[in-house]
Amino acid sequence: MQPFLSGHVPSQPQLPDALLQADTVGVMYDEVDGLTLLTDFGLIEEAFERPELARRGPHKEAVLGYLTHDTVPPSVFRHLAARSPAQISEMVCCALGSSRFRWEVDGESLLGQHKAAYFQRTPQPRVIPLTPDVARAQMKGGDERTTGGYRGCSNEKKEPAKLRRIGS
Repeated sequence: MQPFLSGHVPSQPQLPDALLQADTVGVMYDEVDGLTLLTDFGLIEEAFERPELARRGPHKEAVLGYLTHDTVPPSVFRHLAARSPAQISEMVCCALGSSRFRWEVDGESLLGQHKAAYFQRTPQPRVIPLTPDVARAQMKGGDERTTGGYRGCSNEKKEPAKLRRIGS
C-alpha cells in the first residue's frame, strides 16, 4: 500500500479500551455527526429486530444507555427509525416500560429530553479532510501562507502551522 505522503507511514490509531473490549462495535456514518463507533451495538441491533429483548437485562441497559449517554448521537435512533418506525417504537416502548410511545409522534421529543446537550451545541465536523498540500505543509511546520491549501511549501524551519476555523 502506498503511503499518502511519500516517506510518511501513518501510525496505528490508539483505540479506547472500551472499544477494544466490546463484544460488538457498530460503525455509523451520518452527514451531520460524522463517523461514530458504537460499543455493543449488537445488543441494539438484536433489540431492534426483537423488541421484547429490550424489556430486561443487557438489551434494556444498552437501549437506555444509548438513549441517555452523551457520546451517542441522536442520529443512531434516527437511522434505526428510517429503517422501521414501528420496530424502533416497539423497542423503545419495551425499554421504557411504556405502551404509548410512537416514534413518529414522540421520537424527537424523547431525543430532545435525553440529548439536550447535543441540541444546544452547534454541529461541528469531527474530521476535517486535508488536501495533500495542507497536510505536507503541516508536516513541514509551515505558516499560514503554506497551510491555506495553496501550491508550494516552504522548506524553511518555522513555527508549527496554526489551523484556523473557517466559517462561523
